[in-house]
Amino acid sequence: MELIVPSGVLDAFGLAAADVEAIRHGHGLINSSYKITHRESKGTAWLLQKINIHVFPQPEAIAHNWKLAAETIKLRDTDYFFIEFLPTLSGGDFHRDTEGAYWRLLPFVQGTSAYERVVEPQQAWSAARAFGTFCNLLSDAPVHEFYETIKGFHDLDLRVRQLKASVTTASANRLKSAADCISDIEQFNWIRDYYISLVNHPAIPLRVMHMDAKLNNVLFRCNSNHAFCLVDFDTLMPGYIISDMGDMVRTMVCGTNEEELVSGDAAFRPEYFEALIQAYSETAGESLTAAERDALAYSGLILVYIQAIRFLTDYLSGDIYYSVTHDCHNLARTKGQLSWLKSLAAQTDYMKQTVKRVFG
Repeated sequence: MELIVPSGVLDAFGLAAADVEAIRHGHGLINSSYKITHRESKGTAWLLQKINIHVFPQPEAIAHNWKLAAETIKLRDTDYFFIEFLPTLSGGDFHRDTEGAYWRLLPFVQGTSAYERVVEPQQAWSAARAFGTFCNLLSDAPVHEFYETIKGFHDLDLRVRQLKASVTTASANRLKSAADCISDIEQFNWIRDYYISLVNHPAIPLRVMHMDAKLNNVLFRCNSNHAFCLVDFDTLMPGYIISDMGDMVRTMVCGTNEEELVSGDAAFRPEYFEALIQAYSETAGESLTAAERDALAYSGLILVYIQAIRFLTDYLSGDIYYSVTHDCHNLARTKGQLSWLKSLAAQTDYMKQTVKRVFG
């Protein structure tokens, strides 16, 4: 098999190209990932990743946050499984190749699987427990010592302003195609107003959050619903409680996979929402303020709205952020998120009542 990663990258980590095989791994939209397997010892494997420096312009900030989180967690739970960087032969966190690309090596966690779709409430419950435990373990982390790896990542006010800027520079054809989506975005502007009041609330503290709390960032024990560990800490940074719960609601409560969402197919699954809230209350509940608990009911609305705006902004900007397979891919993604947003908004009262009942 022809090696699909530069041999110099492997050499930097003490791996000989003749001894290993590399295959593409995962479905990430940002970084490029490869499973590196030893040819003779098939049980020995690593995860090699090429960092997208257009998205993460300061990879060193990622490594800093990753290490600081590991140190903080170990002070509270020495048995917690946290994936850590494997150093280069020179002791660095990354290898920088001749083209300036950053590469990192991580252990490949054998005996686990990642899933793209939640198929039963128990999976959602287990994933939420994993993220809730993570939140709780970092509840006393020195938040201001963590870097913001993507500026304004979940800043809804900023995302709205970016969308407005993209409207002024978009091509006439794309602007015409996106007209209905732009109108729908404007109709939900009340979510931005709520977000602004939330982040300015004195009882909503800045926390260290995962910030990409999707199902495929949880590794489950093979053939089980047991969440073993979290992965992908590139977006680990200061944020608010709405971010992780919001991403879980966005990606686990909907009955349709994010990439398959089309208008009319976004079904709200109440048993999945309740599973998320119940599990989070059991693991992170004690560290949350009353205002944070109340905000959980709106977290999905905020994150779905952000995601719709991000997809639409990328479409109007010429598809410069997300990987696409056709010219209207980001527009289709936008329509899917807006369909989901409308379904979710219709369940606002139910979500508020559920949060109140579970947390008491």
